[in-house]
Amino acid sequence: MATIISQFPAILILIYHLKKEKNPLLDYFKIRKEAKKESLVILKRVLPLSLEPISFNLKDIFIIAFIGNISSIAIASYTYSKNILIFLTTVLAGALGVTVQIFSSYNIGKENYSKADAYIKKSLKYYIPILFFTMLIVYLFSDLVFSVFTINKEVLLFIGIIIPYFIFSETFQAISLIISPTLRGVGNPKLISVFSVSSNWILGVLGSFVFAFYFKMGLSGILLGIFLDEILRAGFNYVLWKKWLKSNTK
Repeated sequence: MATIISQFPAILILIYHLKKEKNPLLDYFKIRKEAKKESLVILKRVLPLSLEPISFNLKDIFIIAFIGNISSIAIASYTYSKNILIFLTTVLAGALGVTVQIFSSYNIGKENYSKADAYIKKSLKYYIPILFFTMLIVYLFSDLVFSVFTINKEVLLFIGIIIPYFIFSETFQAISLIISPTLRGVGNPKLISVFSVSSNWILGVLGSFVFAFYFKMGLSGILLGIFLDEILRAGFNYVLWKKWLKSNTK
């Protein structure tokens, strides 16, 4: 409910600007004959992208269910760890990825591909080490950091097990978040989405289950599955970007 309510300010601002403009977007869709065709082209690119967030959310539900079979303490520890570290990756790396996309797309439009690649390289060069060492510091002082939220010794012990996996998995996720926005704009978004969703379910869900319960690795097995999923997707995004860059700089 809170998420739905949070959308209203943006909608009200949009309505205000549409009414203020002389030729609002609503009139555009009424007047232009090719609006339907253009909308279908946009939807063709956008709809595959919607599969990823849905897949990620469903994957998290399964992961939580798997962890629940271990213990409620493990769920609490996983939630604390993920919510703290997710700010450094999904929020900051995601924002950086959009920024890189703007500058890279501008240079791609000017056919200055080397400069577009330079923006991505520079972002990875500076942000990834900072992210890695920041998470490492959080790990080294995890008892102090997480004692703000809980004093349960079992939870703090589990957090000490979880964070080392997150340090590496979230680092690779940050690489994907920085590269993928630009890659989706110039590459094949359907291919990227299908690969990401497949990796989510084969490694993130099935892999976690097999490692945790078939190989009796418990919580470490679940975290290993998540880690392998992030490595595979980051590698795929990087290789695909380099492949596209090479094909357009001949």
